[in-house]
Amino acid sequence: MDTMRDRFAPAVSRMLDEDPRVAVVVAEIGAAALDGARARHPDRVINVGIREQLLIGAGAGLALTGMRPVVHTFASFLVERPFEQVKLDLGHQDVGAVLVSLDVTVLYATTVRPFDAAALRWSAEQATADVVLVEPYLAGTSTAAANDALADLPHRVLGLGVGRRELRRYGTVEEHVAAHGLDAGSLRERIGAFLAGGRVPVAE
Repeated sequence: MDTMRDRFAPAVSRMLDEDPRVAVVVAEIGAAALDGARARHPDRVINVGIREQLLIGAGAGLALTGMRPVVHTFASFLVERPFEQVKLDLGHQDVGAVLVSLDVTVLYATTVRPFDAAALRWSAEQATADVVLVEPYLAGTSTAAANDALADLPHRVLGLGVGRRELRRYGTVEEHVAAHGLDAGSLRERIGAFLAGGRVPVAE
């Protein structure tokens, strides 16, 4: 079966041939597969090297000039390493880019408000609309916004965040995170129960 990477280079090469506004930015990963496209469009196939922050910044700069950038690398490099650039260069400047990587199962919000209802809705339309919100503040803060975004779609929403119980014993950050059920083990248990249709353990 073809992988995403097998399909990416031929598909984006066709886009480059058909639309002069399309530009592709990569960070070494997948660059060799675009050699043919680079030969035909040397000014629109850009390899920034192992610089993921620059990867996003270059894509945003192209978008600001009216281009339609397609940005590609591994998922962890595409979102986690250049997160500030995704937030500032794309989100805060209100420009678009297509970020292409492995299957997306986690959406990162660049801002708390405005709530990115469009991204949530697009993701929900592609798969089963079981939504888990993990928020670093009061549990359920954005649950209503998520429900509003999916009002006409069958869906379930689980809001996870800081519990309402006041913690009166001081400890490390890790101990507070665990006390609110936001550590990796607790999240795995609670999200697993939700997806399996069972009762979700509630943090006190």
